[in-house]
Amino acid sequence: MGREKERRVKGNIQPAASSRAAELLTEGFGGLTVGLGAPAFGAGAEWELGDLHGDVKVLFKRLSKRDTVTRIKALEDLSAYVSSEPSETVKDILPAWSKSFNRLVIDADRRVREMTVTVQLGLVRQVRKQFAPYLKQVIGSWFCARFDANKEVARIAGEAFQTAFPSKQVEVLVYCQSEILDFVIDTLLHQTPETMSDPRFTTPEDVMSKYARVVSSCFYMLAYLFDQLPLSEITKSISKYDTLFDNPTFWNMCTHPLAPIRRASYALIKTISRVEPEILKKRLDILVPIFPGKVFSDKDPSTHSELWESLVFFTKACPESWLLPSKRPPLQKLFGFLRHGAFGSVGVSYPSLLALLACLPPEILSKETFAPEFLSNFWQGLESGSIDKTNDHIFLESWFECTLFLIVQSGGQDTAQERVEGDLFRPVFVYLFPEKYDVSKRLKPRNVSTITAKYVYKLSTSSQIPTSLVDCFMKTLERVLEGAIVRGVYPDEAAIGPEFESMSVRCGELLACLAEQGGSVRDSVERIATRLFCRILDVISPNERLSGHAHLLATLSTSFSSILTCPETHTLLTTFLTRLKSLTTHPKPASNILSMLVIYLSVLPSTAVRSVWTQVLDFVFGMDNVIPCFANLMTLVLDTVQADLTDPRIDALVTECATNRLERGEDVSSVEVVVATCLRFGPESPVLTPETVQYITTILQTVLSNFTTDLVIGYHDATHTGRAFTVLHILQHLSNTPIMASMIPDILDLAFVDGEDETGDVREALGVAKRLWEGYVCVDSDVLVKRWEANVGNVEYRGSIDTFVSQFKSIQSKVSDSLTARLIHTPSFWQSLYSTYHVYTPYLALTDPLIPLTDDAHPLPTHETDVYGNSVLVRWIGIILSFARNASFFEDRGWMLGQVVVWGVLWNDLTSLHEHETKVVEWNIPSELNNVLETVVDSIHVDPDFHTRLATLFRDVVNGSNVSVQPPDLLSDMLCSLLRSALDSNLHARALHTALDKVFPKVGLHHTDAVLWMDFGLSVECRFVRGIWNDWVLDLLAEHRDRGIRTLVSRLLDMERKVVRTTGSETAITRLWLLVALLQKDSTTLVDTSKLLNLVRAIRGWYTEPVGLDLNRHVAIFLESVVRHVDVGIHVGQWVLEVCQKWIQGGIQSTPESRVLLFYGLGLFSALQDAAQVFPDTYPTLTDRAQEIYSTVLDIFVNTSPEGVSDPEQDIWTRIADFVSSVPDSILFSVPGSTLYDLLYVPINQVQTTAYGLIHKHVVRHVADASLRVEMRKEEDVEEIPVDVVNSVRKRGMDDPHSTFGYLLSWMILFDHFQDATFDLKSQYVSHLRRLDLLPTFLDDLFGLLGLGSKMFDCSRWDVESFELQGFDMTPLSFSLLSAHLYYRTLTHTPTLLRIWWSECKNRQTTLSVESYTEKYFSPLLISTELSQILNADLSAYPDLSVRVNKTGCEVVACFAIEDAVLEMVIRIPRSFPLKLVDVEGGAGGRSAGISEARWRAWLLGASAVIGSLSGSVLEAVKLFGRNLGLHFQGVEDCAICYSVIGVIDRTLPTKQCKTCKHLFHSSCLYKWFRTSNQSTCPLCRQPTF
Repeated sequence: MGREKERRVKGNIQPAASSRAAELLTEGFGGLTVGLGAPAFGAGAEWELGDLHGDVKVLFKRLSKRDTVTRIKALEDLSAYVSSEPSETVKDILPAWSKSFNRLVIDADRRVREMTVTVQLGLVRQVRKQFAPYLKQVIGSWFCARFDANKEVARIAGEAFQTAFPSKQVEVLVYCQSEILDFVIDTLLHQTPETMSDPRFTTPEDVMSKYARVVSSCFYMLAYLFDQLPLSEITKSISKYDTLFDNPTFWNMCTHPLAPIRRASYALIKTISRVEPEILKKRLDILVPIFPGKVFSDKDPSTHSELWESLVFFTKACPESWLLPSKRPPLQKLFGFLRHGAFGSVGVSYPSLLALLACLPPEILSKETFAPEFLSNFWQGLESGSIDKTNDHIFLESWFECTLFLIVQSGGQDTAQERVEGDLFRPVFVYLFPEKYDVSKRLKPRNVSTITAKYVYKLSTSSQIPTSLVDCFMKTLERVLEGAIVRGVYPDEAAIGPEFESMSVRCGELLACLAEQGGSVRDSVERIATRLFCRILDVISPNERLSGHAHLLATLSTSFSSILTCPETHTLLTTFLTRLKSLTTHPKPASNILSMLVIYLSVLPSTAVRSVWTQVLDFVFGMDNVIPCFANLMTLVLDTVQADLTDPRIDALVTECATNRLERGEDVSSVEVVVATCLRFGPESPVLTPETVQYITTILQTVLSNFTTDLVIGYHDATHTGRAFTVLHILQHLSNTPIMASMIPDILDLAFVDGEDETGDVREALGVAKRLWEGYVCVDSDVLVKRWEANVGNVEYRGSIDTFVSQFKSIQSKVSDSLTARLIHTPSFWQSLYSTYHVYTPYLALTDPLIPLTDDAHPLPTHETDVYGNSVLVRWIGIILSFARNASFFEDRGWMLGQVVVWGVLWNDLTSLHEHETKVVEWNIPSELNNVLETVVDSIHVDPDFHTRLATLFRDVVNGSNVSVQPPDLLSDMLCSLLRSALDSNLHARALHTALDKVFPKVGLHHTDAVLWMDFGLSVECRFVRGIWNDWVLDLLAEHRDRGIRTLVSRLLDMERKVVRTTGSETAITRLWLLVALLQKDSTTLVDTSKLLNLVRAIRGWYTEPVGLDLNRHVAIFLESVVRHVDVGIHVGQWVLEVCQKWIQGGIQSTPESRVLLFYGLGLFSALQDAAQVFPDTYPTLTDRAQEIYSTVLDIFVNTSPEGVSDPEQDIWTRIADFVSSVPDSILFSVPGSTLYDLLYVPINQVQTTAYGLIHKHVVRHVADASLRVEMRKEEDVEEIPVDVVNSVRKRGMDDPHSTFGYLLSWMILFDHFQDATFDLKSQYVSHLRRLDLLPTFLDDLFGLLGLGSKMFDCSRWDVESFELQGFDMTPLSFSLLSAHLYYRTLTHTPTLLRIWWSECKNRQTTLSVESYTEKYFSPLLISTELSQILNADLSAYPDLSVRVNKTGCEVVACFAIEDAVLEMVIRIPRSFPLKLVDVEGGAGGRSAGISEARWRAWLLGASAVIGSLSGSVLEAVKLFGRNLGLHFQGVEDCAICYSVIGVIDRTLPTKQCKTCKHLFHSSCLYKWFRTSNQSTCPLCRQPTF
């Protein structure tokens, strides 16, 4: 064969290929032969791969791709390969890898570089020394990666280097120094951004980023070499170093536009200056014009740290560099840098200036012009905008440092003095007179004063600076201050205007800061302050400078207290006091004057205080606004002046404040200070008389008590709130004082009020109260506990149980003694509390056999409750339970632990009888009681003889002995306490039973112990014994059980009838109960049944006369236990039937006791039905009586509508419902189904379920009848959904679980009508349902239950096609499952209506969620069902019709063969079927068979309508298609309206013929024509001839 010709390319241009691209990349982009120019892996580089595995070759080829993701994935795969293969295999890739590494490790993408060094790390771990031959090939780029800008890349590269050379890294650098330098030289001198990257495929940003990263790494590499290598090794490669250092291009990198490059070059200069400065000194002529010549033009603050470090090291190593001639000397560049405020690098540049000055050559420092010029440019930096109040302290520190340095360096005294008066004092001028300097707004005044003081002190302590310079500074300061303060002029003699007061303030602060430095500075400043103080006293007058003078007087007297004791000031102060009243009435200067006078009072002897104090009070009470001024005075005097300061004017003012000025107002804060401060003065230095103090205390206590009372009962009075708020603020100043102690009960109440819903003022007041309580140190706990007990007993007090617990714990935390005894109280206290909670109703007999059944009733008592639903008893129980978490709480108080058990029993009664629509209490008392009892019992250790000792104690209690448990045993103490009360109280007997149920498992129970307790019960035979014979005892009796049965049977047989019905009734009941307890444990192995039969006969004898209700109950229980296993004979059996029927029929009376007997009667009847299966001859009349009983119970079930029933009543109705659920159909259908619908909404689960089951049977019957009526109907007859169903659905109860369940059951019933209905009946039901418009609301409710809008219910693990109502338990899961099933039935029975609702939904989110949910969980089921129906359908009635099903494509093809023609209809089912319509298309059309296009289209449309409009199935559409074609070819005329033979709506043939035109029509089509056209003529000929 000939060789295929090569394809000719237009222009004979060589076609592109990856290998060619790699060659061009190598040839056309420079000569990076060491690191940057490694060829890509293409066809031209396959020799590098050698005999590697094909997969590895593919990986290396992928590394040459331009796509970043491809390269990263290839590197990940290569890393996995390296880590998984042995080193012998891995080493084969080293030749290829060394080429790829150099290119990939400097890639623009950080992820590529990171994965590259990761692979390198894996390689060196595997091959170790075998990498040596390739080291020089990669060392440059590898070393470059160690200084990568990305820390993770640098870390991994360094780890790889450390792994490869753990101890010989310096040797490696020596070995590869030449290759490293080649890499650096090539990069720095030859490479450009464009040659390092391909601009065609790389963004400009990535090009520059890569260049900056690689170049900066090279500088760091050089610095590292100088740091690590000895000079001798560096010298060996000096020629290559010279190649770099002699090239100006290299040094010009210091001014490169890219900051990373400049930063790296600075770092190199620093290192060389430190290690080998001779290299720089030899090249100063090249370097100085660039560094430092141009570096001061670097405006990027990010590089300035490295810039200044390198500059200082360089200047120190080469100071002569600053003296070399240059066009732009470095000094001028430095001055320009300072004028620009260091271009923003304040924190870096200014702290470095002193170090630079210290390194400058003396020739520069000694110049007369240097210092003025330097400091001038330095100060001008303030105007640059770089300095502000966030960094001004750095500027000032540097300014003073440099100024002091230059003072020290100055040649003569005059020059130094000039520096002090001019430059050192310059910040003081700016500080004192900011209005004269624009730069003042950039400096924080406090920083100026403190930093100035700091460096003045340094000036005074420096050994290099003469004291004359310090004196010069102080003289300048005094001259400036005297002119400004005394004469009111600036240093330039201009008058100071409105700024005088602020200047005075700053003056005082500056003097205070200077005085804080101590030493000679303080002495000098104190002399200045004294002279200034005297001058102010001499010149002060009521003019515009008064405020400033007053403030400075206060500041000076505070900072320099010795001023007031100087003789020269005493006379001036005396004169000042005489004219004090005439000075001012303004509060601001008065406050400062008072501050000075109070200090003066504090240094006066006690004999001289009164006269001065009177003058001060005269001054204060002469003010326009007395209260604020007096408040200020009292604050200053407190704890300062120790003398009798009482005055009638003070008593009157404080009384006025406490009486009339406590409301919130402008001066309320001053009122608070006045009252609080005056009350804080002790008896050694009083300001109020004792009578005034007592009066004010009473007022404050009344105000606070009124507010507390209002708040804890939920009442708000704005007046009380405002006054109380003021009082609380006053009390903040009176912590732990007697006044505070008198008000602490109210503080306690307020501290624990929840103020979340209160107004702002109230919340703030409560916050103050909480802080007061937290800081209070308790002295008398009795007062607090009494208040706390009163609050618990007051239901109007709005406190939760947790609040009371927190209060008590808080009180306990403030005292050392235990308050538990105050918490527990006494038995009589608790007896009085719960005595009114005793409740009885016959229904309670169902909950506990220890409760007798009588016809008495004590209704549920009503008690006042608080806002949380807690009564006083509930509060106390909740409080106790919060503390009772261990046995130590009940130590020596077994009776109290017994009370806990009694509460549990009592609360079980209350909660079981209360209606479920409400709650007895909000707190879960029963659960907490149970937890406490279990916790205490589990924590107690008991001895092995516990049962023997306890039985002995019980006998003593029963016999009336005074039992004292020794040694103390908490459990025995509790049980004996309960037993004493159980002798007369059923409540305590039941509590004993509960306690023993907890105790016996804990202490352990053996066979001998069980026999002990059985014998105890047989010997005592009291009601409480039933509580002792619990399951723990009965389970262990074994063979002794028979002895107990025989004993009890014998005793019962010995009882006379009269005794049983009168005095011995209680004994008979107890014996029957004990007997039943023994029988029920193992009723299948009865012994001596003859005695039991005799007992039954004896019991029949008791009924010759009426017996008590409780005895009836126990007899029913006994008979139920016996009849299943003992043949009682026909006569006794008939009696049992009669008495059972009597109890059941008595339930019609609807009384509680009759319903209880009905409950036991139904149980007995079920037992009799079971017994009739075993002993049929004993109960011959059972079937007849059963009919009567079923009718009676069904009548009770239907005609009684229980609402709000208690738990025992629910048990009764559950048993009735269970019984009725098996009622025979003959009896059920005698009751109208309409009477059952109300029961769907009864709040009892079993009643609802049973009602649905009974209605379902009615529905099945109704649908069968309706289907028949539809087939036999007349044209105008239409079937509708029964009105009872519609009304039940319209109730739409969604308020509670039972109503929701009833609502869903109603829809279950509605859909049951579709279950077995014919197509015509279904169609009519769908039409009716659409007219009713019930489905949209139902679907909204349904999807709400399924979680629409949040996380929707996951149906994947459940079968939604069916639902068992018997398992419904009112949980969210049950509701979700039922809702899912109902949605499935909606999709199945009414898809058309569902589709309409979905398509018309305006909420797009709902539409998408419903579609997604349906498609995920329901559509697959429905589609599978549709396709399975077709596959399993019997189509023998359509011989010419064949069907193909494509399950994968959800497609159905119906083929009708007529002679040689095949007519096809294709039905495609969408994935979200039935929300979306099926797609019906005609395959091979009807033209080949002679069918018109209109008729063919009508047949397809009819098939589509069956599914889309009439909720039909796909199978029905296929059948309709087959029948239409079959009848058409048989010659049957089609309808002239719909062009179909078979009616789409009613599935009938066209039978209505026009007498004029003779055309046939379907009845449904004709009816629709009449209705829509409002005519009764033929649609074709328009003649009224029908």
